Amino acid sequence: MRLDHWQKVKAIFNSALAIENDLREEYLARACEGDDDLLRNYPADR
Repeated sequence: MRLDHWQKVKAIFNSALAIENDLREEYLARACEGDDDLLRNYPADR
């Protein structure tokens, strides 16, 4: 993976930690902006 991809994964992950669990899946979908490859970096049981 490219460095810019992993930087985006890390930024979204760190932001998601501040989101309540029941809202996290919706947040991740919005933050990944329809990029399924990016969304696959996060476990389904978020």
